[in-house]
Amino acid sequence: MSPTWPNPFIEQRADPFILRHEQHYYFVASVPEYDRLEIRRATTLADLRSAEPVWSGASRRAAPAANSSGHPSCTISTGCG
Repeated sequence: MSPTWPNPFIEQRADPFILRHEQHYYFVASVPEYDRLEIRRATTLADLRSAEPVWSGASRRAAPAANSSGHPSCTISTGCG
């Protein structure tokens, strides 16, 4: 039987996007003030809901983007680029 997921998956986040890369799931979304984006990372979809942000930044200037291999190009240590 397939799991039943809550809707919304994570409360108070707009424009959500989930990406799976290797052993991690990434959740990217706007915060309620709509002035920045947030990235969460977890090893399971269930853990993604309670994961703390691994990156948060201004959505107009430093928005996370996928590089040519489809991986998020922002990290805590290097920022976006």
